[in-house]
Amino acid sequence: MEHQIIEVKNLTKIFKVPHERRETLKSYFINPFKRVKIFKFHALDDVSFEIEKGEFVGFLGRNGSGKSTLLKMIAQIYAPTTGKVHVHGSLVPFLELGVGFNAELTGRENIFLNGTILGMSRKYLETKFEEIVDFSEIREFLDLQLKNYSSGMRIRLAFSIAIQSKANIFLLDEVLAVGDSAFQKKSLAKMRELLSGGATVLFVSHSMDYVQKYCSRVIVLERGKKIFDGNAKEGIRAYQLSLMSPDQQRDYLKAENQYEKLEGSEGLSEGGFENIKMVAPLDEDRGDGSADILEVKLINENGNETRQLKVNEKFKIQVKFRANNIINKPNVGVSLRSNASYNLFGLWGAKTLQGNVIPQIKRGDVVSTEFESKNVLNPGFYDLEVQVGDKTERTAASLYLSYFRVEVIGPETGTWGLIYNKPKFSFKLEES
Repeated sequence: MEHQIIEVKNLTKIFKVPHERRETLKSYFINPFKRVKIFKFHALDDVSFEIEKGEFVGFLGRNGSGKSTLLKMIAQIYAPTTGKVHVHGSLVPFLELGVGFNAELTGRENIFLNGTILGMSRKYLETKFEEIVDFSEIREFLDLQLKNYSSGMRIRLAFSIAIQSKANIFLLDEVLAVGDSAFQKKSLAKMRELLSGGATVLFVSHSMDYVQKYCSRVIVLERGKKIFDGNAKEGIRAYQLSLMSPDQQRDYLKAENQYEKLEGSEGLSEGGFENIKMVAPLDEDRGDGSADILEVKLINENGNETRQLKVNEKFKIQVKFRANNIINKPNVGVSLRSNASYNLFGLWGAKTLQGNVIPQIKRGDVVSTEFESKNVLNPGFYDLEVQVGDKTERTAASLYLSYFRVEVIGPETGTWGLIYNKPKFSFKLEES
């Protein structure tokens, strides 16, 4: 079809890996006729798909699933064992940025060297020079030799050069992982700008937030095979399921089913979860004004206020609020929710939790509550949502979606899926 810019047909790539290596002349002379066993590794196994002009496609899969191999084959770095790849357009692979850099030359000199390797003329690079420098944010280091640059600075410079290519297809393979979060966001925003001009982006990443936010489509690979091809939300779900054991998958699907029933129900569930639609934009209070949330703190296991948690770390969330009207059965809740929507860590102070019940709150009362639990979430970014509600009226007195953002760091692996966690919960009346 005329809009198809990339066609991958029955693509298979087999690497032949020797089980035993001969690294010295002595090993050949001792047994010159010994046969070395060869292991055949199927990096890709009969993969087919088509990509249309202007798509932003994310590729997901655990390490070793074939994502990087696939992009290298589309870039014609690897030749297929069987199958074909057709690319209808000019392509820039952001796979190993900085290849062609000379460490003895300055950043200024490497802009022209690397740009020329990518097919840009010196005249064109001169017109784009200031834009490249501004985007890379390395102006003060421009005349230092590249060997004095950090890896992050090199990546920023290489990306800033490559993005000026006149190509209409861009392949990104975790090249921004070493950059800071601000540069990552700026780079992905630049990709969105290119998309609006008709460019096509293929994006490999382990960041579910970025995939959810930027990709219109997701392809999931597992052991070299394509196991999903569709919209981003369902693709993330398929990827999460592929990471789980059969028992974990069963628990995930059970929790997912419970969540769907909860959202479709009226009133409260046994666990004290209130049916209030989470539709507010970032940091906007969507309550009815019956309460004001005065303070929210995330405290790590060392007792310090933070915006970052480790996997399996104990933590506390403290919420202080003031009542503007009588609240008959106050209900306070917090949750950590990712953009993938299925990762939810819900903590709710309700009657079913340790028998603690906040009594009726009068107008002007200030109440402090504390939730204490253990972080079981996977590494990534989560929005801390905070709610004060009236269980009798089934209303949100005060509801914030994304009070602030929390980062969970690894390397340990937490839990994928929906979690209803019953924390330690306490409250006290500060003022009356």
